[in-house]
Amino acid sequence: MNENNMILNQDLDSMEKKAIAVLDPLGALTIDMQEAIRRGNAELIYVDDGAVFLRHSCGVFMLWCADVPSGERALEEQRKRLAQGAEDEYLGMFLCVAHGEAAKQAVLGKTKLVTETPCIQFCRLSKEKLPMKNIGRIRQLDMGDLEVVNAHYDMGEGHNERAISAGLVYGLEIEGKLAGFIGMHPEGSVGMLEVFPEYRRMGLGTELESYMHNMHIDNGWIPYGHVYTDNAASLTMQAKFGLERSDDFIWWTFPPEDGSEADK
Repeated sequence: MNENNMILNQDLDSMEKKAIAVLDPLGALTIDMQEAIRRGNAELIYVDDGAVFLRHSCGVFMLWCADVPSGERALEEQRKRLAQGAEDEYLGMFLCVAHGEAAKQAVLGKTKLVTETPCIQFCRLSKEKLPMKNIGRIRQLDMGDLEVVNAHYDMGEGHNERAISAGLVYGLEIEGKLAGFIGMHPEGSVGMLEVFPEYRRMGLGTELESYMHNMHIDNGWIPYGHVYTDNAASLTMQAKFGLERSDDFIWWTFPPEDGSEADK
């Protein structure tokens, strides 16, 4: 799998149904994993009552586990998938999203991946569309907009280019000038929300997020996003939208840039 499918999978197999049955009671904490399965983007690696471990089609791994030993057993399946005799201190994972404290401890204990500030996951379970104020004009951005997106949003080399080329970024124009944008990250979360300084306090952020949520609802998807616990402005905005929030934290884990384990 090397594409991020956006069509609901209407015919789940038995393993996918089992994974959904395990994850669904956990609500917002695992909604990204559930949506990866429902949208046909999940390669399931390990599923039992105590853990679900998958690889998203974009290459990001996702783990939930009830306890650390269950998570470690799931991660061992990834080790078995590596080339025979290969020793990889990251288990072949460039990114792994750990859902809950137990999953984080399992990942950090079995690999040399590190983490940073935790996130809270938010989602909209309601199918009722949000009202729009029709401020300006919202359009899908193209590669001609890459320079201005890069000037306002940095998520690493190639991230914005991939998102725009995949048609996942939308901008809001005021009198023909781009005033802000919002998008979807490769694993499906809503984010990249930026309103340019001269256009703030006009309700444009609310308009952009409402647009994205409505687009998800139209497609039968559940919109969700990750917010760092130290991002007070974004946390306030998600609360204003009345979204469901995870009871536990989510941690993105990744190889340390300098080869150290200082951030572990």
